[in-house]
Amino acid sequence: MDGETKHPEPFDILRNRRLTHPRVKLPAGSDRAVVELPPPIYDAGAARFVEFHREAIQTSISKLRRGRDTAPKSPAPAPPPKPAAAFPPLPPVIELPAVKETWKVILDDEAALRGSVRALLPDQRALTLTFAGPSWDPRVALRTLRKFLQTRAQHYLLPLVDELEQRCDLAAGTITVRAQRTRWGSCSAKGNLSLNLTLLLLPHRLVEYVVLHELCHTVELNHADAFWDLLQKHLPDALDRRKELRAAEQQLPSWVASMLIA
Repeated sequence: MDGETKHPEPFDILRNRRLTHPRVKLPAGSDRAVVELPPPIYDAGAARFVEFHREAIQTSISKLRRGRDTAPKSPAPAPPPKPAAAFPPLPPVIELPAVKETWKVILDDEAALRGSVRALLPDQRALTLTFAGPSWDPRVALRTLRKFLQTRAQHYLLPLVDELEQRCDLAAGTITVRAQRTRWGSCSAKGNLSLNLTLLLLPHRLVEYVVLHELCHTVELNHADAFWDLLQKHLPDALDRRKELRAAEQQLPSWVASMLIA
């Protein structure tokens, strides 16, 4: 918070440099609301902004008060956020075996846009990820890395699914690529696939196994003999790859688990 302005109205105006949009809050244990403004709006004239948006602000405060009045009297306490120190810093290099890429990681504390990432793509001189700091809070970089890997995984996995569908005469519904803590992939009863963005950290042959495994579930939903027969029809060494996958799970970098929960 950079500044505070007291007003005769039942709210205060604060300058919050972390915000990009105005926000109305009702602090616990207080009847006085707080209107937080990002620096550009605050510096341009906080009083004018409040006067112009007074009705909307009062409406928001009323909703917050009603919500407080109807809330349970003794709600279960929320778990405390993990301190930044609990999250490891990003490694200097990130290996993506699936696409045979090695990315150099740079943290830029001076970058203007917090939580952003600039990537030099494979057709340029070097593979470099530059994260806008602050380096003292690695959660910011870990979350940004997760978004980057999700985009990179989509560009890699969606064409692979399409290729395997055509090769094996199988068809999936919607394909979703996201962060999953416990599964490499899953298939719904409607044939929709969900694939883990961390598949990028596996060799391509194991990614191929995971994707084809889920595609076979569009025909055989369970793991009965018919499923394994179908999978081995399209991938004769499927059981060997399955064992390799189990071993690879134990060798993932330590920052992966932190990235998934940051």
